[in-house]
Amino acid sequence: MDWESRVVRLDPGSTKNRDGRTFPFTAELERTLHEHLVEHDRLKQDGRIIARVFHRDGEPKGLPRRVRERLQSGRLSWSHPARFPTTDGPQS
Repeated sequence: MDWESRVVRLDPGSTKNRDGRTFPFTAELERTLHEHLVEHDRLKQDGRIIARVFHRDGEPKGLPRRVRERLQSGRLSWSHPARFPTTDGPQS
């Protein structure tokens, strides 16, 4: 993050498609980033260094850990019917 230029820079290799990006702060993004910066400073005072801006207890924020583990082990599929119930009634 470049607070002075008000942009976020994502290094090549750090994104899903491996391309780097630069995009400007919006007012909402700046507020969110500032909130996370305050939280990082608090954690740092407690002796914890968190490498990511968005995290859950130091882990990358995203899917809950147990869902990630089930996806990685093959026990859960995004196409599994229980994952996406329909309102169309019983499927035949």
